[in-house]
Amino acid sequence: HACKSIPAVATPGNHQFNPKARGFCSSLLEQFQQKCVAVLRPELRENKEIEHFRDSEKNGNALGEQLLDPSTIEAARLPGRLEKLAVNVTSPGDNAKVNVVLDGAHVPFNLAAVLSDLSQDEKYRAPCIAVMSIAEDKDAAGLLSTMTRHDMSIIFTTVGARSRSPEQLKTIADTLGLLSIVMLDPLEAYQEALAGATESGAWVLVTGSLYLVGIIRAA
Repeated sequence: HACKSIPAVATPGNHQFNPKARGFCSSLLEQFQQKCVAVLRPELRENKEIEHFRDSEKNGNALGEQLLDPSTIEAARLPGRLEKLAVNVTSPGDNAKVNVVLDGAHVPFNLAAVLSDLSQDEKYRAPCIAVMSIAEDKDAAGLLSTMTRHDMSIIFTTVGARSRSPEQLKTIADTLGLLSIVMLDPLEAYQEALAGATESGAWVLVTGSLYLVGIIRAA
């Protein structure tokens, strides 16, 4: 065992005690304390690493967002979460490209964050046509209130029994001053949004439900 390999050391009560032995004891104790600190107090190491990071940051040498190039960020996104597409729309005598964003945000806080992030990009500052379905147990009024802060019109649709009635959603939108229509088939609603965006130069947002986003992605 490791303990058996340590040589016997003289103590003050032993006639063999001398300054050399005292120095050996001090050195051994110091090594033991250092090992205890390393093993039992890992937070000290973490604090040192934090301080090292802070020093690097002050010197402009910290590792940061420069490692996350746009392609890396896009590759890390989850499907249906700020998923950006450029969709080609063909109509008689015309061929246009429409910017489409798929995001299944279904609570007001998340939707507000999505719209805030998108507004940083000039191409999403144009008017928006949203295709939207909201589940019965979600805060429909809160979600739609968030949309009043932006230049939006909405096509309400449904994705099944869990969806709130599109007619009910339109009633809420009317009270908030939002322009909206109802189309029960989600794929038809999406095609209508693309056609409207082609004519007006708007972009399209599919939101309110991950189920809806899944239907559009699979189309």
